[in-house]
Order: sequence, then structure tokens, then C-alpha cells
Amino acid sequence: MVDKVRVYVKSEKVPVGVSEQRSKVAVGLGPNTTVDDVVRSVQYDYFLPDDQKAQLLFIEELCKERGYEVEVVDVTKQGLLKKLSEIGLTGNVEFPVLVAPNGKKASGKSLNHAVLQELLPADLTGKEIRAIVYIKSKKGHEKELVRRLLELPEVREAHLIPGEWDILAVVGLLPSDSSAERAVLDYVIRSIRSMDLVESTSTIVPVYSYSKLTVLTEARRREIENM
Repeated sequence: MVDKVRVYVKSEKVPVGVSEQRSKVAVGLGPNTTVDDVVRSVQYDYFLPDDQKAQLLFIEELCKERGYEVEVVDVTKQGLLKKLSEIGLTGNVEFPVLVAPNGKKASGKSLNHAVLQELLPADLTGKEIRAIVYIKSKKGHEKELVRRLLELPEVREAHLIPGEWDILAVVGLLPSDSSAERAVLDYVIRSIRSMDLVESTSTIVPVYSYSKLTVLTEARRREIENM
């Protein structure tokens, strides 16, 4: 079952024209005792301000990437402006308002990439293969090795750690036709183990991964490579 994200927006109700409805109205008992009656009514349409429209597009793109369905509720169209408290919103709230599946909310200018990643962790199944790589560095070159590791698009994090190993790296790979473990080990041996500053590695491939980090798409991988 796909988790659903609800997004409240507030459109502007704007008059766009006038319609006329004509009819004959009897004014007496004779055959020609009618007059034309004209009823005019103003026609309205709803327009979403550009700032909300841009944020909504950003939310929809990120939710698609992270595997969430988006339900958009226009409080103006739905007649909810005077009933915001009934849907858990305050009168001075800044739109759009995102309500995550766990009930947490973010709104307005706070709807940035970091906040959305925090609210909407991604189920990486079928989207990205994550792995944890423990690395032993040549003595005295730990920081230099971290810098070189972070130049690889697939290395999402690198940490200097105490103990038997010197560095813990988090690796993200695009889905592969081969098994996740085979894809990761091939990558580690080819791109990390082969570095001259690396003495040894040990890799763990999780059975299941949930992440708040950005999902590595092919387009994003190319962007990183071209930086």
C-alpha cells in the first residue's frame, strides 16, 4: 500500500465573466402579456498563486521520487477557509501545508528539501541499493581518503570512526539486474578497494533500507559527475 501525503493549498477566487439567463415572465392574463426577464450571475474561477504552484510542483516531484501518493486539497474550493481548525490548521497558517502520513506538518517557506526528506523517508526497494562499507586507510591518509571517496557520486556519506576500521562509507547504487550484494561488491572492488590509499574493506548490504537521504537517480548521478 502506498503512503499518502496530503497537501493543502489556498487558491484565489477571481471573477472571470458574467453569464445571462433569459426567460419570459407573465405580467398579465393576455396572450402577449409577458416580458423578458434577465438574470445575470458572475462567473468565478480559481487560480493558485505562483509561489504555491512552484512549491506544489516541488512536493509532487519529491513524493514521486520517494514513493508517496499526493492528495491536493484546495481549502478555497472546498469551502474550508472558515473551518481550518476542523482539519488541524490554524487561521494564520502559511500555504501550502503538507501533512505527512504520520501526521506531522510543514508549511510555507519551511517546505524545503531538508524538511521534506525528514518528513518523508524513502523506501529504497527498487529505487536504490544502499550499502555500508568499512574501510581501513593507509596510516596518516584518512582525511585525504575521505575527500577522495566523496568525489564518487555513489558515496553518499563518509565518516572517520574509531576502532579497527578508519572510515565508514554509505554507498548508494542504481538498481541492477544482478543481485544487490553482487552489484555492491563489484562496485566496491572496482571503485573503492582499488584506491591506492585503501588497505582493506568490509561491506554490509542491508536486507531492507529506509532513508531520509536523497534518492540517487540516474539524472542526479550525471549531475554530480558533471559538477
